[in-house]
Amino acid sequence: MKNTKTLLATSILLMFLSTNLFSQHLYPIKQDGLYGFINIEGKVIIEPKFEKGYDFSERYGRIKQGGLYGYINHKGKVVIEPQFDEARDFSEDLACVKKEGQWFYIDRMGKSVITLKDADFAYSFREGFARYHHIEKENELDDYGFIDHTGRIVLLPTYHLAYDFHEGLARVSSDGKKWGFIDKTGKLVIEEIFDDCFDFWEGMANVRERNDSKWGFIDKTGKFVLEATYDKAFYFDEERAIVRVGSVKDGKYGYIDKAGKIIIEPNNDGSHHFQDGLACVGKNSGRDMEWGYTDKNGKIVIAHQFTVPSEFVNGLAYVRIGSLKEGTQGYINHLGEFVWKLTK
Repeated sequence: MKNTKTLLATSILLMFLSTNLFSQHLYPIKQDGLYGFINIEGKVIIEPKFEKGYDFSERYGRIKQGGLYGYINHKGKVVIEPQFDEARDFSEDLACVKKEGQWFYIDRMGKSVITLKDADFAYSFREGFARYHHIEKENELDDYGFIDHTGRIVLLPTYHLAYDFHEGLARVSSDGKKWGFIDKTGKLVIEEIFDDCFDFWEGMANVRERNDSKWGFIDKTGKFVLEATYDKAFYFDEERAIVRVGSVKDGKYGYIDKAGKIIIEPNNDGSHHFQDGLACVGKNSGRDMEWGYTDKNGKIVIAHQFTVPSEFVNGLAYVRIGSLKEGTQGYINHLGEFVWKLTK
């Protein structure tokens, strides 16, 4: 009885936190060529007035005004003036920006805290590390390295290609052809033997050893835990992974669980990842393609009707019904109801 009460209380708390999170999130809208923001109910919180607006990240929204990037808070107040030629969202309390040819990282006050002298490109922090791209044409160098939050170079630019750390490992390639994984000390823990691979999600990475071979999933030791039997396999999200049976042109898409069991039969003509417990799935092809949303057991909970879908983010998804010129587009909720529509 005590355990039941504890589980009930925990469930109520999680529901409250989830609802509170959704209610605080703001979503970008575009009206009459300008960007503003709405809340989950579709109410306009920040009137459209920016040249460009992006999803909020860590309480700040990235905007573009006068051809330059800056940041606003949830009330629409500019907290960091538009001044950057390029900018990325805040991640781990820092934002990566570029001004007058120089990449650096700013804090929430807009103060520069890390400057990258030898970076031709720089990226957001993830799991304590940030990637940077260093190019020296005269020495034929074109490699990626990593810094930490102090700006210290923790992994020298030695890999021709590299991606962010996911679950403690980053995929890298020395020659741009074969891929493996390094840990945060720079040790190559999974050899560069894959022609194709993606990041680790939920303990597994989708890989294939040759371009003409099947896809499977490995664990963090490099051992196959789901054998390479799929014509195409995508990463796991919310304990489901998309798999394709057949070619890109006429193959069908379904979903497996982490044991490799087919949970949703491959009978979709298109599939997206699960977000908020729902995934958009398509039927038909080309201009006849229509998208709807399925739950994790394969039940269609929002009917096929959308010509342009998107994944749900914090309770809402941006979709379109019909053509770009004459159709209806805006944000829908989990019931498939429009909470905000673009007016023409």
